[in-house]
Amino acid sequence: DSILMGFDHLALSLYTGRQAVAASMSNRPDVSMAYVRGTKPDFFVTGRTIVKGTGPSLDEKYLLPVIEQYPEIFSLVYSENASSIDVYSVHLPVAEP
Repeated sequence: DSILMGFDHLALSLYTGRQAVAASMSNRPDVSMAYVRGTKPDFFVTGRTIVKGTGPSLDEKYLLPVIEQYPEIFSLVYSENASSIDVYSVHLPVAEP
């Protein structure tokens, strides 16, 4: 079974029947990437998660900078313009024994 990572992890789990974990809320992409490496998700789900009114979404503040800084790790596999949902496959390097 695939592991999904995103801000609305409870809904992701309910909708898909798969394990889902919350994304990191670090302002530092390197810290968020360390969290991704530790949790080893198969997919990274971004949307437009807004808390309290207007302004940048949580995804814009915390997830997109990780994707932009580590493009070799993430590849877009699904995009839904109407709902602003993108799904990225996560390609973590395999650790050598």
